[in-house]
Amino acid sequence: MVIILSTPSAQTVIAKRVTDSINETYGTEIYVERLGLNWRGEVDARNIYIADHHNDTLIYAEELQTNVLSLRNLLKGDLGFGTIDLTKAKLFVKTYKGEEQDNISIFSDSFDSGTEGASVFKMFSDQVRITDSHIMIVDNNIERSTLFDLTNISAFATNLRIVGPEVFTDIETFTLDTERGFSIKNIKTKFAYTRTEMQLEEMTLETAQSVIEGDIKMIYGEEGYTDFINRVVLVGNFKDSQLASNDLNGFYDEFEKNQIFRFRGNVEGTLNDFSFKNARVAVANSYATGNFYFKNILEGSDAFDINLERHSLKTSYYDLRRIMPRVLGSNLPPQLKSLGIVKYNGTTQVSAKKIKTDGTLSSELGEAKTKLSLINYTDTKIAQYDGIVKLEAFNLGKLTETASLGTISADLQVDGRGFTQQSIDTRVRGRISSFVFQNYNYKNISVSGKLKDPLFNGDLTIDDPNVKLDFSGLIDVSEEANQYDFKADVHYAELNKLNLIKRDSVSVFAGKVSVDMYGSSIDDVIGKVNFQETFYQNETEDYYFDDFNIVSSFKDNEHLIEINSPDIIDGRISGIYLIADIPNLFVNGIGSIYANYIPTEVTTNQYIDYEFTVYNKIVEVFVPRIELGENSR
Repeated sequence: MVIILSTPSAQTVIAKRVTDSINETYGTEIYVERLGLNWRGEVDARNIYIADHHNDTLIYAEELQTNVLSLRNLLKGDLGFGTIDLTKAKLFVKTYKGEEQDNISIFSDSFDSGTEGASVFKMFSDQVRITDSHIMIVDNNIERSTLFDLTNISAFATNLRIVGPEVFTDIETFTLDTERGFSIKNIKTKFAYTRTEMQLEEMTLETAQSVIEGDIKMIYGEEGYTDFINRVVLVGNFKDSQLASNDLNGFYDEFEKNQIFRFRGNVEGTLNDFSFKNARVAVANSYATGNFYFKNILEGSDAFDINLERHSLKTSYYDLRRIMPRVLGSNLPPQLKSLGIVKYNGTTQVSAKKIKTDGTLSSELGEAKTKLSLINYTDTKIAQYDGIVKLEAFNLGKLTETASLGTISADLQVDGRGFTQQSIDTRVRGRISSFVFQNYNYKNISVSGKLKDPLFNGDLTIDDPNVKLDFSGLIDVSEEANQYDFKADVHYAELNKLNLIKRDSVSVFAGKVSVDMYGSSIDDVIGKVNFQETFYQNETEDYYFDDFNIVSSFKDNEHLIEINSPDIIDGRISGIYLIADIPNLFVNGIGSIYANYIPTEVTTNQYIDYEFTVYNKIVEVFVPRIELGENSR
């Protein structure tokens, strides 16, 4: 019997009889070149070909060997096998241009007529081995038509059952290579395929560095894999798993190599619109937990939309740069290094151009509560922002690398643009409850104005135990020549306690100050300063004056300073000099009348001419090295 069935002519007859029976019953196009018995008594089929509805290749196998459980049933089309060995097989799933169903869905429908009592195709096998095979999924209705191209497939499965269009089996091993540059070392799962969905229960998937465990369901409906990325729904419940960046780079090549993302959670949706709930993702020293929603992530870098609900994030400047060095490494401001480890809890929406966030940030510099909207956030020069920022003991000095600044606690509304020192242009309004400047902690500050580094134009009120003042106007040091145009009503200021003057142990100032000056430094400034209703107290005396004017100008390279105050001093200084050297120039001028006087060293080529009438000894407050009597000239 074996000898007869092993002859080519007998094999061809048997193959035709079996396939004709199936094709007539189900309206399929299945062809087998030869079907017979090999020397071991196993069925040996060669060049098995199944055409799709366009007469193109759907399934092909160069060689199939199996032991038949019942030859009589086989000849009737009832396919029951012990072990199946399939070599060099191909499965080409294709959605043709203009069609909604893919070819395997249409083929599967052939085995289910929907008529009660109609013959149902059945096939079962104890074991299936697949070697050196190929699966391709193509959708000719989209630009990137090849969705998956899987080669070098080898598999071993048990308990295979095919009933009509439905397939069930336990996959024990499954290895393959992908066109995206990574290989799957093994998949183990309970597999089920129907006309509307595919399931992988108790799945374990392994690559060289990744291990993914959980249950996955792919719901595609009657249309099959048509428009895979936008219509096929994935439902996955993942246990503690790990995914290597080397594998992720096959889909989005912006991750640093050899990083391991550890994750768990529940995924549901299409590849272009899915949720990841009860999620936890960790890489290096960073992690993120919460409910995450992703849209259009496969549509390009300008189309994505990510919504992170009730999230808890932990990361650092260095971790972010390491995770995505090209995307984040060149865009993150280096000032963020000083934040150290950052934790951020809240809700955040991120798109290509906009971030909207409401949450609490804690860092090594302090805490901040934010409710902000940011546009063009990847460009620190033109980024726009609007919202509320609440700071708690936040170290502004370290963030801006400015030694005179310390921590700040504030509740502010901001509306502006720019994050760099040169580009910042922001309207700010609110209260500053605590702000450290020159090692003094100022309390109770109200601010409303425009901040354009290094410009402030607006109103400022301080109600501190050691200083109370109202400020209104402009301070602009953004240009080569600085502009000061403001009025300040200083109700009182303990200058010594504020660490602004250390010469006097008691240094109290009060008065109204009006400034309108322009210049790059005190030595070339042009303009005027006016003091009114002014009071100053040191440890020895109290000083009062009603009006005090200083006017600075230049004529033919000479610097002219005119001082006018009926209560203190009238006069002028002219010449070529540095302001800091004026006291020494005075002393040197007086000392020069003595033969043995050794002049104090000053910058060369300076001189001054001066004429003053002194009415009040308060001059000694400003020039303590000079002692003058009242009404001196």
